[in-house]
This record gives sequence, C-alpha cells and structure tokens, in this order.
Amino acid sequence: MRYEQQTPEEGAVGKVNIMQKVWWHRVRRGLTSSSRVLLIGAPAIIGAVAAWIRGNSEIPEWLIIAGIAGVVLLGFQAYSEYQHRTCDPTWALKFDDRFYDNEFKEARYKAATILKDHWGKLRSTDKSLEEIDDVLDFLEDLGFYVHGDQISPEVAHHHFYHWIRGYYLASRDYIEAWQEQEAASWQHLKELYETTRELDIKENGRTTLTGEQISQFLESEIKTCTYEKLT
Repeated sequence: MRYEQQTPEEGAVGKVNIMQKVWWHRVRRGLTSSSRVLLIGAPAIIGAVAAWIRGNSEIPEWLIIAGIAGVVLLGFQAYSEYQHRTCDPTWALKFDDRFYDNEFKEARYKAATILKDHWGKLRSTDKSLEEIDDVLDFLEDLGFYVHGDQISPEVAHHHFYHWIRGYYLASRDYIEAWQEQEAASWQHLKELYETTRELDIKENGRTTLTGEQISQFLESEIKTCTYEKLT
C-alpha cells in the first residue's frame, strides 16, 4: 500500500504541475469574470493614454480621464465577480446535503469498513470491494464540477478536502486497479486531490498521511457514521 510519499525530485515536479492546475482555474475564472468591454477596451485606453502622454493624440483630456475611470470601475466589477465565483457555495451546498444525508452516511460507513478490512489487499477489482464505489463516485462527481469550473478549487477544499485526501489515499490502489481495465474510471478524482492538495500546502505547509493516519481516518469515518446512524 502506497501513501503520500515522494522523492524530492518527484515532489518538485508534482508541485509545479499542481500549481499549474490551480493557476489555470484562476485564469479561466478571471477571464469569465471580466467584462468584454474591459478585456477589449483596456488595451485601447492604455494605447490612447500612451499616445496622449507622448503628445501624439488629439483626444481631449477629459475623455482620457473618463476612459481611465471607466476601466477602473470595470476592474472593480471584475474583481467582485471573481471573488463571487471563487467563494460561490451553490453547488457545494448541494453536495453537502447529499454527503451528510443518512443514505450516504451508510455508504461512507460501508466504504470505510471495506477499506480498513482489506487494507493492503486493495489492488483488485474484486466484486467484494464494490461498496467502495459509491464514495468514489461522489468524489468523482465533485471533481468533474471542479474541472469544469462549476465549483472552485477553493470551495471544494474548504468543504471536502479532509475526505478527498482520506478516501483517495486509502483507495488509490483500488482506483488504479480499475483504471488498468477502464482508463476512464474515476478520471477526475486524482486531479481533484492534487488541486485541493496544492491549496492545502499553501495554507498549512506540506502535509502527508502515514498508513497509521489513513487507518485512523477510516476508523473515524466508521465511528462517526455509526454514531450518526444511531441518533
């Protein structure tokens, strides 16, 4: 069973790749947050201001000032929209409702129990392990929406990183066994883990889980879901 361990070289390469994922999410979010007027007009205003400063423009001063003010206002509007898209909880709350309902607590309990009972023997697609699938399917759906910029990586990290990390690391051998047969199996889950992990590294420094910590995570899930089923 492999844990979250890398050589320094692998860690450096992995960190660069992960940072690229987060960066591209933010670039796309910035572009969709910006007004077309800002994207097209700002370069034109900058060019006009440069020509005016050099004395090569007949544009009135008041019009230059008005154009600059307009770009600044549109910039503030774009920033406000960017922040809204970053922190928008709409879809995450829908996932929250599903994650904490009684039916899914049962699925979490079964998945954690199987993962713990078969620890070290998960590189298999045996039917006896299939009850892990419901939790992985949930995280795959979450990853799909993060990949499509419907949920920001920041919101996914805030709501679900504890479980993304725990279940992905506990199930990685099982996931890879399936991907050897069907490459599309849970194809967004690794990207979800890597992207949210980069945010966690920035907030908390490099965090790793040992085998013992993964086992503790699974025990916590079993106890939590058992208690909540009884209450």
